Amino acid sequence: MSALVAALTAIVAPPQSAAVENPKIPRLKDRLTEELVIALVGPVGSGCSTTYEILQSVLKNEYSYLVHYYKLSDYISESAKLVDGDISGSLSAAERVDRMQTVGDELRKVCGSAYLAAKAVEKIAERRDTEGFGKAASGSAIPKKLRQIHIIDSIKHPEELRLLRATYGEIFWLIGVFAPQSVREQRLTVQQSLDRASLGTIMQRDYREEDDHGQKVRDVFFQADFFVRNDQENKNQLEKSLSRFLEIIFGSPVHTPTLDESSMYAAYAEAAKSACLSRQVGAAIVSPSGELIGVGRNDVPRYRGGLYTEDAGDGDHRCHAWQDKRCHNDKRKDVLYQQIFSRLKSVICQDSCHGT
Repeated sequence: MSALVAALTAIVAPPQSAAVENPKIPRLKDRLTEELVIALVGPVGSGCSTTYEILQSVLKNEYSYLVHYYKLSDYISESAKLVDGDISGSLSAAERVDRMQTVGDELRKVCGSAYLAAKAVEKIAERRDTEGFGKAASGSAIPKKLRQIHIIDSIKHPEELRLLRATYGEIFWLIGVFAPQSVREQRLTVQQSLDRASLGTIMQRDYREEDDHGQKVRDVFFQADFFVRNDQENKNQLEKSLSRFLEIIFGSPVHTPTLDESSMYAAYAEAAKSACLSRQVGAAIVSPSGELIGVGRNDVPRYRGGLYTEDAGDGDHRCHAWQDKRCHNDKRKDVLYQQIFSRLKSVICQDSCHGT
């Protein structure tokens, strides 16, 4: 969200005297590269593949970009043998999804949590090597100026996002695709023929697994640069949202934040003030017309009202600055854990002594 607002506020309209053949074509002289990398993230059934199809069409037809597609689930199938996984054979739709999720988890465990994203990075590098260089008159290789965009569908783990941001820097954008659970359930049963008995497990596993190497869409989604809602029966609204996103990153025409975006940015900025050692949460209350009424965050309440800030100095009694600098909630939970453990140990010992 912060990257989106920064892009919106940085847009400058082109001089009226500039000759522009197609207003949709971005001003490349104002950009570091003609190449972009876009990744998609969304809960299963939200429509990441549909989002790609729209992006591919708009980028090709309106912006004259060559679009390359990298589907991370394909790398699960290709690499299954590395973890003795088998996704072939006659499997039901639910069994295939479950098998793909299991093999994906094993690949992240054995090869690293960012393995699938690393495969996409590898494929992009291979494409650059084979298509990105020409020959000079002297015979030496020279880089070509390729007008291309790489779209990665779809990432499931924070380490995958971390790798992509570190690799591509400012040419990388993450789009979060959202649809309500009821809509996603309907799509999965109708379009992918999943039985309703399997839906709960599949959707929960996709959203957040407890295993460090499992799927954690929840932990990736909120870090997206732009969010689109895909809950309609047709694609009109999704097409409109994605077209606006592309116009924003290319700087043509001028766009300013919507009321929802401004409100979310206010909440994001408020969350940055929190010094909670567990998580930082911000909230903004706005009127129906978008007027900001108030903001708040999770933090230690201050004596006589309000919350602590950086300006409190030596009087700052938040966890990060007070006594042993540990989260008060974590300390209290540790005490409770010890009490529970001691009582269980006592009960087990009594049962053992009585031969039960």
